[in-house]
Amino acid sequence: MMPNRLWWLPVALAVGVAGSAGAGTLFFRSDLAGTFTDISATGDALGLDDDDVVPITLTVSNAVFSGDTCWVANNGVVGFETAHAQPPVTDPIGNMNIWDGDQALVPFGDDIGNETGDVFMQTFTTPDGGGSVLIIQWHDKHFTGSTNTCRFQVKIFSDPGPDHIYAQFIYDDIQQPHPNGGQIATIGHQDGGAGFNDVQWSYHTAGAVWDGAVLSLVVPEPTTALLLCGLIPLMLRQR
Repeated sequence: MMPNRLWWLPVALAVGVAGSAGAGTLFFRSDLAGTFTDISATGDALGLDDDDVVPITLTVSNAVFSGDTCWVANNGVVGFETAHAQPPVTDPIGNMNIWDGDQALVPFGDDIGNETGDVFMQTFTTPDGGGSVLIIQWHDKHFTGSTNTCRFQVKIFSDPGPDHIYAQFIYDDIQQPHPNGGQIATIGHQDGGAGFNDVQWSYHTAGAVWDGAVLSLVVPEPTTALLLCGLIPLMLRQR
């Protein structure tokens, strides 16, 4: 028999999850498939300087990321809502130093220089014709104060598909000593009042991402909440 003082815990959990799913709570998964699509030879070079930001047409949108324009920051951020400067990121998700507090994708927020490499963007139609994907790729960019480089990309999907993927961070070269898989970076999604939630994958955490890592920003499947809610009667009968 469950002690009287504890019987409500699983009920509260189930109700909480059901409510969160209904509200579209976002989180990251690292177990879903994704492919690094190198666009360095085919995409449009953005020519970003140190601490620079450039607007691009948001050619792909979904329920989480919408509008006509997004902004790409050399310092490892894609911003939404309105234009801002983007200083080197040294703060956790949910901070005015990240896109002035507005909505942003932060695949690797740090002090990225402009000595080598470039940032590219390109839009593709998915092979099955189910939607489009916008790719923004930081390619062989140096870190300020280091000779180490990085190579990673953001993908934004018009069709989230059966796994409810709205965006992915994909890392091709992120384990050199200076970046050390996230030791110097902020990684996550900042909501900024867009109506979802902040999701911090890591903050200054070595090994948080690795060469070949795929982080998928998803919402829970409704069946998860329904399953938990279906367990409530069983839990109550055990009182």
